[in-house]
Formats: sequence, C-alpha cells, structure tokens
Amino acid sequence: MIGRPTRALVIALALSWAPVLAQAEDRPISDFFGHYVGSAMAKTEDSRSLGFEMRDLDVIIEGAEPGGFVLSWTTIRGRDGDKDAKRKTRTMFFKPGVAPNIFGPETQGDPAKGEEVAWSRIDGDTLYTYLMAVNERGDYEMQMYSRQVTKDGMALDFERFHDGERTRKVSGKLKRVED
Repeated sequence: MIGRPTRALVIALALSWAPVLAQAEDRPISDFFGHYVGSAMAKTEDSRSLGFEMRDLDVIIEGAEPGGFVLSWTTIRGRDGDKDAKRKTRTMFFKPGVAPNIFGPETQGDPAKGEEVAWSRIDGDTLYTYLMAVNERGDYEMQMYSRQVTKDGMALDFERFHDGERTRKVSGKLKRVED
C-alpha cells in the first residue's frame, strides 16, 4: 500500500516529466511540409445560410533556411469561378524562435500601431499559428489556426476572436496532393 506522501511524490514527479515527454513526441516541422487541398465549414454571425458557409482551402508548407518554413494558405468563399466568390491568399515566412518548435516571422509588427504580431508552434502532431492585431479603438483581434497532420493529409481548425469573443469558427479536412 502506498502512503499519501509517496503517492503525492509519484504524482509530482509524473507531472514534472509530462512537458518533457510531450515535447519529445512533437513532430519536426518537416512532417508538415506539403500541399493540401480541401473544404471546410465556417460558422459565423454573418453566414448566409443557417449560420454556416462552405469554404475551399489550399495550404502549402515548405522548408526555408535556416530551419524555418514558409506557410501559404488560400481561402475561397463561395464557388471558385463565381463572380461573387472571394479569394484570399496569405504567405508568411517563419524562422526558429526562442525554444524548439516555436517559430516567429522575420520581423514583428507593433500592435500599438495596428501592426500584426504572429508566431507558430508545434505541439505533438499539430502546427498552431497565431496572428494578433489591435485596431484604432484598442480592441484586439486574435486568429488561431491549428493544422493537424493526419494519415490522409490535414485537419484544420480556425478561430477568430474579437476582444475575447469568438466571431468565427472554421473546421475542415484537407488531402495531401502531389504537385
């Protein structure tokens, strides 16, 4: 029978090693490299149909020296080719950051000037990317992307927050494609 002090010590030791063990299981950034295409369901306050809207997605992650990566993503709202379709593409370069599996852009913006702050991190099989900006009223907007490597490609989740209130959520599945 294990006494309370021994049980508490075992639990404390297990918890102290948990971050180390979790970090050991993080995938290298190269496991995320590839071209992924798919679709997603968006839930927003301004969605046209029952609060939901479909999106087509295209994500490309490529290596960049030294030890960084280039992340490019395209979102198409509406059908590609429709005159009302809205296409938005974004490309960012990330370099190694303050710790393993944390990445930042070449230069950071100044939030007090309305410029964006960004960073990425890997946790297990998921690449998280965060974008934050402050508007002229001092309100902040945070965008959070999670891109999880799966057997067939990638699961993507996106959330946008305005001063802590979620204003959009997008979830989708993407397949890895060969260029």
